[in-house]
Amino acid sequence: MLPTISLIIFAISFVTTIIGGSTHHFLLLTVSITLASMTWIIFSLSFNKNSKHIKKKFRGTPMSVFRLVFLLAGVACALISSIYLRDLPHYVHKDYETLKGVPSKVKQVNPSRYEGNGIDITLNGKEFRVNGNFNVENLRDKQFVIQYLPYSDWIISYKVDD
Repeated sequence: MLPTISLIIFAISFVTTIIGGSTHHFLLLTVSITLASMTWIIFSLSFNKNSKHIKKKFRGTPMSVFRLVFLLAGVACALISSIYLRDLPHYVHKDYETLKGVPSKVKQVNPSRYEGNGIDITLNGKEFRVNGNFNVENLRDKQFVIQYLPYSDWIISYKVDD
């Protein structure tokens, strides 16, 4: 029963992670990716060799292999979520880092199915991806003001001054 519940929770948290990332909602992304990592770890420790989650042709495989694969997936998710969790107090207290200046590099991002349109800019040696439809040529000599979280470099807000 516990493996089934953890898989359902993982599926829900995986979907909300995608929604949180695509809608640029920091809190939703942080909570959902943390929940996903915990459920992977719980799943890896809770299923047995006769579990219905393992296809019959794989049931002869040692359980340690399955547990290791799922445990590594959970640990990888936990490592990713730790970056966002470190920024959580900064997000809650609105303690953002601010960079101001003219970018040394502005590059158009090729759209992908997940990221949308945007530009990569380098400002004071730090790289950021700003989403939106911009003409790169019009931004080369413009002043940017970017508020971001210190560990994940998650952009909270940005402004382009003339």
